[in-house]
Amino acid sequence: MSYKLCKRCLMPNTRPGSIFKDGVCQACLNHDKRKEIDWDLRKKKLDNMCRSLKSNRPDKYDCIIAISGGKDSYFITDLYLKMGLNPLLVRVSDGFSMSKESKYNLKNLITISKCDFIEISISPYYFRELTRSGFEELGNFPFFDYMIYNMPIRLAQKMGISAVFYGENPSYEYGTSAEDSFLVPLTTSCDSNLIWIRETCPDLISDLLVPTEWDKATKAIYTSYFIPWSGYGNYEFAKKMGFKSLDYRRSGNIEDYDQIDSWGWQISNYLKFLKFGFGRSTDIASRLIREGRLERYFGIKMVEAFDSKLDDSILYDFLNFTGYTETEFWNIANRWVNRDILTNDSGYWILKPELKSGG
Repeated sequence: MSYKLCKRCLMPNTRPGSIFKDGVCQACLNHDKRKEIDWDLRKKKLDNMCRSLKSNRPDKYDCIIAISGGKDSYFITDLYLKMGLNPLLVRVSDGFSMSKESKYNLKNLITISKCDFIEISISPYYFRELTRSGFEELGNFPFFDYMIYNMPIRLAQKMGISAVFYGENPSYEYGTSAEDSFLVPLTTSCDSNLIWIRETCPDLISDLLVPTEWDKATKAIYTSYFIPWSGYGNYEFAKKMGFKSLDYRRSGNIEDYDQIDSWGWQISNYLKFLKFGFGRSTDIASRLIREGRLERYFGIKMVEAFDSKLDDSILYDFLNFTGYTETEFWNIANRWVNRDILTNDSGYWILKPELKSGG
């Protein structure tokens, strides 16, 4: 099996939906395009959009901002408040634990922004069933991304709010698409995630999660189209607003500030390593390299040291919520191992030595 790293960053061509041109991944090519963009013009477009949304009524929300309570949430909430909007903050929760830092960060964001806040979720029973089914049938939990995007949009439609703001466009920023768009696509009836949810839990009744129709008057908008997106830059901003990072370094990670709000869900990063040969360390190192914050040589060393690791606390939180024993977990997880690119070393799955640094 071909396993090659991008010549610029560390993203391998095994990433689902990968697009490579002359050995360079689409995420790096998209990042190069930033130099050609008139960011002042895009900022003006955003300002005009926000002006059109303002109701000037204190009893009416101008928009919804979809948040997790993390670093990016701090940045976009502050941005739209400065644009003069009266937003409702909406968080989609799950059944996994939050770190003590993420609990603080969420409460602090709500407090300092002075915004109203709603947290929505589906039944823990159904979330557990979907998580277990996703793990066993798909080796992943794509339904949760579906929830994060669809539920705030559907809530906005029910409340008569015409705009929902999100952070980055993941397809464009992380390289599965060359299309730079500010509109979040609405789910259609043939969407694979929607079909899978309906088939997995046919008795699940939630119009917020499984809508029968969409009101096209509500727009869902990616902020990254208008502002040069930087996860680390957002972290630096959030720290000035009181954001707290973890007090320890998780195994499998090279940072202590990203994805700290949903603990057990992070098992998906390890499953990604088992299936495709890269994990969360590769994601973060590649982003830092694109932004010129990390030299590729040092990124390679960091990824080789950390990417294959699984933090015990992440595993145990996943087991606690789903009800699997550790033996059951590994029996299922091992089914997803890509043995073309991984080998077992003393009970641990690692990238084959000949494939390190890209083959």
